[in-house]
Amino acid sequence: MKKTLRSTAVAFASFGLASLTSHAAPLVFNTVADYDSTTNANVVDRTAIGNLPTFKTDLLTAFSNNLGGVINFDNTGTFNSQTEGISAKYGTGLGKTLSITTSATFNIQFSNNIRAISGNENSGTGLFLLDPTAGNQFYTITLGPLTGGLPGEVVTSVGFTILARNGGGAPTISATATYNDSTTSVASAPFTVTSTIPSMTEDTFFGFTAPAGKSIASITLNYGAGGVDLRRGIDDFAFITTAPASGSAFDTWATGKGLDGTPGKEKGFGDDPDADGIKNGLEWILGGNPLSGLNAALLPVGVESESNFTFTYFREDLSKSDTTQIVEYGTSLDSWTDVVVTAASSGPDVNGVSVAITPNDALPDTVTVTIPKTNAPQGRLFARLKATLP
Repeated sequence: MKKTLRSTAVAFASFGLASLTSHAAPLVFNTVADYDSTTNANVVDRTAIGNLPTFKTDLLTAFSNNLGGVINFDNTGTFNSQTEGISAKYGTGLGKTLSITTSATFNIQFSNNIRAISGNENSGTGLFLLDPTAGNQFYTITLGPLTGGLPGEVVTSVGFTILARNGGGAPTISATATYNDSTTSVASAPFTVTSTIPSMTEDTFFGFTAPAGKSIASITLNYGAGGVDLRRGIDDFAFITTAPASGSAFDTWATGKGLDGTPGKEKGFGDDPDADGIKNGLEWILGGNPLSGLNAALLPVGVESESNFTFTYFREDLSKSDTTQIVEYGTSLDSWTDVVVTAASSGPDVNGVSVAITPNDALPDTVTVTIPKTNAPQGRLFARLKATLP
């Protein structure tokens, strides 16, 4: 594999309420890194939207890079009928604060009819009980303001688990994420209320990620028909933030992935901080994580057919305009022919080589380069992807 100059990368029924406690200021929680703690018997059972394992991995990375955390609602004492909101502390020295307010009162408490997924499972506190006014089936959790953060830092991912309980309620629950431009995403899940404590089997995870360039302003829960006991428990409410970086789309990606230029987190296009052989530039293009080691599933794939050799890779949308991407092919490792991959499909060229771009909406495009075997008279062909950041 040749080394290249410039920025280049190559890829070969009660809730058991406790007595009222007066509290005149927002409740303060220091965030943690672990979502759905494996030390608890009760765990998340199902997912309404999002991918819980991926969210947990992303959250650990964000927490270590001072860009988010988990509120597990463990506190000393029980707080009922709260209206002042929550202050979630995160980042180095807990110097950042995400303020969270609600459209109706909430409680932080332990309940006999519900079980937490982390923290204090069987005693003390550890549940965020949403308590809408009678007959009101909607409950909105507003995120922000965020103080002490980086310039432009906003919430871009949120995950939370609605806990099963054994009394009252409606057969479904839905959640709506509202973004900063007033667009929304909605997900729903059945909500069974006949579970036997403590064998809860309907704890449901909701995970929302804002589309590129947007942030999450609020989450609204719809409990279904009014007139019944609408209290719902949440344990583990987590968030990930993003701060825009000045410069290219690659710079923004690198910052969001925790690359800050320190040893082990080198942020150059041609750097390889996790030493997996894939430079940061290609990690970006292929949709990888520059700090998590090799993900073979993201590597380009070569397939031989009777007439052609195809070279296929994934391409993040923003990379197509900010980089020069070239697929090189040849009959040896000493001499290469270039195929420039542009934003759109192209070809065939004079050698019969064509490029097909398959868009995948918000997901990375699929790029397929088809090379006729006539370009390999000795029956041997090599191909590789090279990318350059101007």
